[in-house]
Amino acid sequence: VPKVHYDDKEMIITERIYPTSKPTAEDFIKIIERFKGGKSMGLPGSQTYLNNLPPYHKPIKLPEHQATFFHGDLSTTNVLKNSRLWLIDPNYKNIFGSWLTDAGKAFFSFVAYEQDYPSAKKIADHFGPEVINFAVAEGLRVTKYKPEYISIVNNIAELCQV
Repeated sequence: VPKVHYDDKEMIITERIYPTSKPTAEDFIKIIERFKGGKSMGLPGSQTYLNNLPPYHKPIKLPEHQATFFHGDLSTTNVLKNSRLWLIDPNYKNIFGSWLTDAGKAFFSFVAYEQDYPSAKKIADHFGPEVINFAVAEGLRVTKYKPEYISIVNNIAELCQV
């Protein structure tokens, strides 16, 4: 754990972590595998998750599953890597989440932020094709703040199994 300089109910300020490389798909797979068995810290039931999604032109089929421990914004920009992995900027308050929602966000971030579909595919190959459906949902959450990502969401949606 990095040295904490300040904390309150809304934030923690720590010593600066200097990343030396980008996290890989394998790094995300290890992180998500650890989350799979963790106890939930979010809300039970997926309705809070679904209510947080903006409208979309086609139905998104998200499988019902149990809440687990989750980061809430597990993207390539929120994992720093040097001699170890550091997860920063979680977003888990007042919403349902799970290892599967985090896997979807990791998939989306490799495609959208890194333009690295092969890494995203490794995550879906490891955890199953439903990860792609969650990538669409996580991408839609991003479009609320960055509408320019809708074309990427639409492209990922073409990969979803009906």
